[in-house]
Amino acid sequence: MSSSTEFDSLLRKGKKVASSLVLTQCSKLQDKHESPLLSQFCDFLLDPRKNISDNEIIDWLRWIISVGMTPEEFATEGKYLAFIHCLLCLHHLKDTIRRLPVALSGQQISWPTDAGLVEYPHGHDFNMFRSQAGGACDCGDASVMKESGFCVRHEPKPNETKPQPPRDLLCVAKAIMPRMFLRLVIQLRRNSPDCLKEVDGFITSILNHLTEMGAAMRKVICEVMTDPKVYSSLVNNCDSTDLEITDMLVERRASYLLAKRRMNNFNPPSSFHNFCSVCHRDRCVIKAFDKDFNHTTFVEELLFWTVVYEFPQKLVCFLLNMLPDADYKEAFAEAFVYHYSRISMMLATFRNGDDGITHSNKPSAHDLLSNCVVHVSVQLFSNENLVAKLCEQQHLLHVIIASLRATIEGTEERERNDGILVKSMMQDSKLNKHKVVKCDHYIMKKHSYWPLVSDLNNILTHLPVANLFMSKCDLIELWLEFIMCFQAMNLNEREMNLHVEYENDSYYAAFSAELEICATPMWTLISHLKDTSSAAMTKQLVLHTQRCLDKWFVLLPFTEKDVPHAYQATFHIPLHRYYAIFLHHGVQHQGLKLHEMLPSDEAKLKLYLAHPLQVQISFAEIMCGLWVRNGLQMKGQAMTYIQCHFCNSLVDPDMFLIQQCASLLSPDWFIQTTLERFHVWEWLSLSHTNDERDFHGEFLESDQVMPMLEYALTFLAMLFSLRTNLGMDEETIVRQEMVTLLAMSDRTHSQLTDLLPEKCGTSQNKEFESTLQEIADYRGPTLESGGNLSQGMFSPKPEIWEQEYDPLHVFLRAVHRRDFQSSIDRFSQYVRQSGKLKDKISHPWPPFRIPKDPDTNKFLDPRKLLYSKVLHGVLFTILYKALHVCEVTEQVLSLTVFLLEMALAYPCPNEQSLARKMTGLTRSNSTVSDQKYGDWFHGDSILENMNTLVETVVINKKVSNSVVEEMEVDFNTTDDDDDDDDNYTEYMSEEEDSSGQQVSDFEIEPAPQTPQLPSSTVHLALPAPPTDRSDMQIVPSTQNNVESSGTSSRQSLIVSDGASTHSAPVVEPSGSGSQSISNNIMVPFIPSAIRTYFRRNDSKLQRRKV
Repeated sequence: MSSSTEFDSLLRKGKKVASSLVLTQCSKLQDKHESPLLSQFCDFLLDPRKNISDNEIIDWLRWIISVGMTPEEFATEGKYLAFIHCLLCLHHLKDTIRRLPVALSGQQISWPTDAGLVEYPHGHDFNMFRSQAGGACDCGDASVMKESGFCVRHEPKPNETKPQPPRDLLCVAKAIMPRMFLRLVIQLRRNSPDCLKEVDGFITSILNHLTEMGAAMRKVICEVMTDPKVYSSLVNNCDSTDLEITDMLVERRASYLLAKRRMNNFNPPSSFHNFCSVCHRDRCVIKAFDKDFNHTTFVEELLFWTVVYEFPQKLVCFLLNMLPDADYKEAFAEAFVYHYSRISMMLATFRNGDDGITHSNKPSAHDLLSNCVVHVSVQLFSNENLVAKLCEQQHLLHVIIASLRATIEGTEERERNDGILVKSMMQDSKLNKHKVVKCDHYIMKKHSYWPLVSDLNNILTHLPVANLFMSKCDLIELWLEFIMCFQAMNLNEREMNLHVEYENDSYYAAFSAELEICATPMWTLISHLKDTSSAAMTKQLVLHTQRCLDKWFVLLPFTEKDVPHAYQATFHIPLHRYYAIFLHHGVQHQGLKLHEMLPSDEAKLKLYLAHPLQVQISFAEIMCGLWVRNGLQMKGQAMTYIQCHFCNSLVDPDMFLIQQCASLLSPDWFIQTTLERFHVWEWLSLSHTNDERDFHGEFLESDQVMPMLEYALTFLAMLFSLRTNLGMDEETIVRQEMVTLLAMSDRTHSQLTDLLPEKCGTSQNKEFESTLQEIADYRGPTLESGGNLSQGMFSPKPEIWEQEYDPLHVFLRAVHRRDFQSSIDRFSQYVRQSGKLKDKISHPWPPFRIPKDPDTNKFLDPRKLLYSKVLHGVLFTILYKALHVCEVTEQVLSLTVFLLEMALAYPCPNEQSLARKMTGLTRSNSTVSDQKYGDWFHGDSILENMNTLVETVVINKKVSNSVVEEMEVDFNTTDDDDDDDDNYTEYMSEEEDSSGQQVSDFEIEPAPQTPQLPSSTVHLALPAPPTDRSDMQIVPSTQNNVESSGTSSRQSLIVSDGASTHSAPVVEPSGSGSQSISNNIMVPFIPSAIRTYFRRNDSKLQRRKV
């Protein structure tokens, strides 16, 4: 039948007759030749000049394929339905989806509710969400979930005993399918948004209708879509008997070639070639980066148009609907990797209007596009075997990392993508050669990178892929070079004069980038490093991170002699955190030796320490109001730094790195450096002995000194006592975090689960429920006065307050200072209610706890730093000033005493005898300089230094012009002549302490095997206060001896201005009694001296330690 007259006659006979004739002809030819009748029908129905989604044309196609039956009969043929049962159901835009977490770290499966109407996964913990881009559920995909878990609509495998479909059933479909896809491609080559409506109708009405028939029809479709011969024989032929059609085909082909040229792509920079092991020095041989890419199958070109049209929903869903076919899935995945670099450029350059932050709940166009891309990639990259093959053959890891780098760093084709890197202004901007991301760029603000990061994290959840990444040095170098772009991003310059007019909110983008780009892949990799078998990979990661850090220091440039800029602040040092976390994990879990991976030379240790320490100082400055002119966004940064979703990735590794580096450095150097950089060193000088309200330092005002001193001492206390990364197991850490949360406030179950610090979703708290029962009491829901039902709450058990409540850890985790204060108030309430504090007015000091010993077989003990002459001199000075110079806050005093208590409880590393007793005072050098604490004491032992007499302190004139003053106190005096209240004794007398018992209110319980405290006959040396200048007469000093027999004697603290040294005579104050001024207040026990301070301010205020 060749004439048009005969064909028109056949059309008039009806669709059923035409379908039967086509079937007869196709059955006889048996795929050897094309059916002439079918070819005529294709030319007529699939004419590119006609509307592709015309209902009459769609109906004709469905009848032709139905092989003599009606379309309904063909679709519902019972004996073949069981065989062609659906293996994967589709979910569309705004469908409700259940997502189930699976055992693999970071992996999840999706489950549409319509599949669940028959049988959804009872007993599983699933989350429901509204699909934003469509996709496919994973039920039926044995590579993602076990076959035993398939629902009744998704049987595991076709049963081989079921009858095979007759050959004639699908012969017409096999013959017509190539022409149908050719028509679809020609329509898409119009490259016009208007054609999408027609394409959507064609896909919905005919292609999806065919795929719903099941696996047999789907197999036919997939074979056509993945056959290169079928594609090349059709799309490259523009010849037609109709010249109008020929011209149209030529025009459409030109449009297709133009679209390929216009699609954004990039050539990896030359630096990529240097690192990439699969690239040559002059060019990249990875197929995905080919400048001129050629399509060889229908699936490749359809995916190309999917990218061009920005992932239209109908086309995406059709392509995903074929994924149950293994051969198609592999071909589609290869095509996706082939186009991956183009997709990344599309996401990076897609802007769609205003770049500003929208306040609407409706997802932006960019978010919808990103979701569409991820819904495609997640279906492909959840299959471990497939992803491993893509990484080996298509270099998927290299492609994703290169695409991420091109998004951030830009490409060599500068007219297309300049990147978002800018010159870093850290330290000396003129010398700095480092480039850092621009956080206020729309790529950072709109998170244009997140689909790429999501794909990287997804494939890294597969052990073979993670092992490939960590075993290839080129991939590690590529990644760490990329991470370096985020080192010191969002650098803040402190405003000194006027308040900023516009507060930049770019810090949101900075913290999101560090968490998503830097931290999440790191934790995903760590989840695979479980034992000694992978220790070599961990060590390699640590060494590569060290090299990258060294390179960054060179680019700044920054040496061990440099100090971070005091007026700059950044919370982002991801390279340091990579180094700290991999170092800790290797030592804690994989048997690596700490000394093999920490720098051995002092210079490099100081380098690695500098910036994590600066982050702590910046945090303290912000919380103390030094950055107030920069706006509230600075406080937002500080609060985000310790927030529960960030703390495991930010503050915890920072503190761990400081602990380990500082433990290998000189304690005196570290303590002095810390206090200098906290800007309180100047205040600690003895030259500042007048009204502290008049204090004006080089960096701090008078009202800023105490808050900064509090933060400095708190930092030191946390540094010595934190054990989170010093050998604690995961269960103990979770318990500590739960106690901390409950100490701040009573919590609901959901609040506890949401607020527990996490490692980017990789940790699973298996012991959560049992731990909660051990530490908390549950208070059931109650009906409030307004008729509302309040939720049930958990509160700490009484023994938790006594045994496990740790104020320092609460301080570390308290986003708001009021959270920390709330925990202190709740503790005070507990001790009153339990009868442990009878005084209803006074407030107990925080119950700071002597820390447990860390695992010293693996890690260094930071308490070594407690044995520092500088630290002892600083604590000495604080106590002296608290007693005699100025008011010092309770927090400073409590921390000072706690540091002393820790020093007493921790055995001196150089002490051979733990129970060595002292029998008398020791002398420092006859003359020592102010704040030269190394000269004040002979050794590092806290017991010796508490018993050392400092005779003369020389003050530099440049520091102070104050008049020289003499201070003497009678050793045996029991009165405080400067105080109006004579009803109490200022210092503990020898008679009070002769029994060897300590005052119960101030008892400090030493740890086992600690040095014994000095007896009551051994005096501790604290200088007395200066008397009023007007009562002073300067005379030469004549008193130079100390009687150690315990008899009354007088000594002078001789303070010199650096030019001459003087001593003052004893000045008898008016009134009864006498006061002797000396350089040493003889105090048998430190808390007794502290008690004096409180009695001076409030006779009822005493310290009671619970």
